Amino acid sequence: MFHPSLARAQVKRVLYVPLHPVLAGYPRAWQRQTPHAKETDFVFTSMRAKVRKPLCSCVFVADHLRSAAKKAAVQIEDGQRFGLHNLRHSLSNWLVNKAKVESKTVQGILRHTKIQTTLDLYTQEDGEETLAAQGEYLAALGVATQLGQ
Repeated sequence: MFHPSLARAQVKRVLYVPLHPVLAGYPRAWQRQTPHAKETDFVFTSMRAKVRKPLCSCVFVADHLRSAAKKAAVQIEDGQRFGLHNLRHSLSNWLVNKAKVESKTVQGILRHTKIQTTLDLYTQEDGEETLAAQGEYLAALGVATQLGQ
């Protein structure tokens, strides 16, 4: 969702994030339910700025994301940092380790200039995959991989 006045005033180039049609439907549906449903309105608006500015990410996290994550049983301790950036890390991890999406594709989704940023900073080792690889190695060596053998 792009606001035309933002293009003129603050952004030198427009960066589009490709969204699957189903995924893009959620913010569109949300926007249609708000009093600010024009195509040129921000999807998440600052009520203080009377729709002229997007909602600050820290306000969005405090008012919406954190409580939604807790309702979804995400373990977040009081005072623990949690925000939109956590979602980027989780997405990267899941795409690379579970969905087996090509690293270059994940790099593009996260809009990283360098693949190393995606792999070194946003994607952690998958413990299950590590254990499976160790098991395969032990099996190749002829070592029993079941406990109690």
